[in-house]
Amino acid sequence: MGVFVVLTARDVNRGNEAIKKLASIGISNVVFHPLDVIDRTSVDSLADFIKAQFGKLDILVNNAGITGATYMKEDLLLTADDVSFLKSAMLLCNKFFTYF
Repeated sequence: MGVFVVLTARDVNRGNEAIKKLASIGISNVVFHPLDVIDRTSVDSLADFIKAQFGKLDILVNNAGITGATYMKEDLLLTADDVSFLKSAMLLCNKFFTYF
């Protein structure tokens, strides 16, 4: 049966460009859906799309990056990027592990 991939990005144009590039090299088992991983409505929209199109989710890969943490003595100081990454991981996991 193989794998079908839902490629996501905040930027719709870049997402569609990626789909076209993949298709040009023969990779056609990919669709695009917009996603902002720190926006609950956007995460909900993706979950609804996946459920309607595929009925389930087998693999979830969140590769939204972080710049790294800054340490001050024994305390951990989180940057805004770190907080966004943690929020995105929480939103995605909460939605997808309870929805399917």
